[in-house]
Amino acid sequence: MALLSDEPRSATVHSVTACQLYELSKQDVDALCEVCDGVKEALTAAARERAEARLKPR
Repeated sequence: MALLSDEPRSATVHSVTACQLYELSKQDVDALCEVCDGVKEALTAAARERAEARLKPR
């Protein structure tokens, strides 16, 4: 979400098991979007769905 909006974002997560994390840079995402058709559209659609879900009353 932060990479698409170009705004800072933070999240807190808790892992149940050991895990390895990879930090994806905006440069990496932009490069991927340039060479893979549909990636930018899929990311944008997912971001839009998440934003809409946050606005819906529970």
